[in-house]
Amino acid sequence: MGDILTLGWTVRAEPVDGPVARALLRDYYTEIVGRYHHRPTDDAEIDQVLADEPSDDLTPPTGLFLVGWYDGEPAGCAGVRLGDLPYAEVTRVFVRAGARRRGGGARLLAAVEEAAAAYGATTMRLAAPARPGGGPGAVRQARLPGGAGLRGLAVRRPLVREAARLTSRGRG
Repeated sequence: MGDILTLGWTVRAEPVDGPVARALLRDYYTEIVGRYHHRPTDDAEIDQVLADEPSDDLTPPTGLFLVGWYDGEPAGCAGVRLGDLPYAEVTRVFVRAGARRRGGGARLLAAVEEAAAAYGATTMRLAAPARPGGGPGAVRQARLPGGAGLRGLAVRRPLVREAARLTSRGRG
């Protein structure tokens, strides 16, 4: 997958075990824990969450970890799991607070869709984390249009809206 350049954003695959990905995942889980439990967290708790929720499957051929760079700084991420083709699962979608409302989430999801199509996915699933207390997370899916690629508005807009809705409710 090549770089996707749009409005100050560049999205590209990065090693999930690299320093950029590790920093973004720490920020992602810090925010998730804060939203779910309505309290601050600490490094030890985030270390435990990272151990309990590994991202090592977000590397080819089972997945990808994409980083969104805004004005040259890592500002967001998204993962795509490819282990259950023709389904692909969107996960770890996050944009740092200082880069929000600048189109980064949409750029990340467009890159996820493009990458999933390149690996042969025909249906995208958006899975939200499990609810506090062990309740199931939400799962939504959209069929990818044949021949039109994954950048078709019929697919991207529903996923972007759903991701925004889940995030605004503290579920993603």
